[in-house]
Amino acid sequence: QSVPWQYLRWRRISRDEAKAVTSVELEGVASTQGLGKTFPNIVTVESSDDKLVNLDLSGCGDLKAVELNSASNVTVVNLDGCDNIERLDLSNAGELKSVDLSGKKKLATLALPQDTKVGGIKDTQLE
Repeated sequence: QSVPWQYLRWRRISRDEAKAVTSVELEGVASTQGLGKTFPNIVTVESSDDKLVNLDLSGCGDLKAVELNSASNVTVVNLDGCDNIERLDLSNAGELKSVDLSGKKKLATLALPQDTKVGGIKDTQLE
């Protein structure tokens, strides 16, 4: 089930409803802090919005794919606990200076702005 994060932030939902959410569309939000605690079964995260600054996906253990089609203002990316991630597209995150990929052993596809510093790349499937 895919649900816009903006909608979910303001609506009270049950734990069962939160567990059923597997895909989130980020629009109109500056931060995703707490996303993993609220929606523990997120598999995909997408955004086509430039308002996002803090992409905090910590605790999203089932996360497999992140695709930010427009995220020019993202400066912080937290992937702690996202050890199942396979695809990470932050190519439009022009303000992003660094990202840590430590422990991301399943990561096979990565797109970043050219000058982004990458830590932990040896842990991934990337060559």
